[in-house]
Amino acid sequence: MTLTTNLSNFKPLPVLLRKYRMYAVSALLPIWIFISFISWAISTDSADNYPGNFFRAFYWITGILLVIFIIAYPLIGMYFRSIIYEIVDDEIHVFRGIITKTRKIVPYRTITNLDVKQGPYDRLLNLGTIEIQTAGYSAQKTGPEERLDGLPASEVEQIQTYLLNKVRKVKGSAGAISHDAEGEVGDDEDVLRAILHEVRELRKNLKD
Repeated sequence: MTLTTNLSNFKPLPVLLRKYRMYAVSALLPIWIFISFISWAISTDSADNYPGNFFRAFYWITGILLVIFIIAYPLIGMYFRSIIYEIVDDEIHVFRGIITKTRKIVPYRTITNLDVKQGPYDRLLNLGTIEIQTAGYSAQKTGPEERLDGLPASEVEQIQTYLLNKVRKVKGSAGAISHDAEGEVGDDEDVLRAILHEVRELRKNLKD
């Protein structure tokens, strides 16, 4: 497997920043449309004050949302620049955060699923995401424990395979994990073993 990405220490592709900003616009646009419609509906109740009331409300709504976007725009860039991935011998490290900086460590022995995801924006920007699920986390919450966003679409499946091989190696045998067409991995015995390990670690931390 030949990868252009240095997996020991790398950042997501710069185009991920564009995806985040597209998400921000996608979140604000429906709010702007909805509130503008409500303002129009309310202002038309009084023919004497329409369209003056509507345009005043429209300008206020647009101004407030524009201020929110102007504030969020640099924060999105700062958040993107904080993201660093490290794939080492026995675990995955993910660094991210602006004010509160976090370092998430995901040991290979706890991984139960590695899913490749490509949403509409990912396909548009030639990006891919690997969602990482673990036994201990999945038992408490829905969704992945961690995700590797902004990977090159041309290499995301190769990176997934690389991680699968790492997980198999740590768990002791190539047959310990099954990998289906959707990119999911799992084995009941390994899941139970991982859950037991998480419980022991939790008990140890509580004692400390």
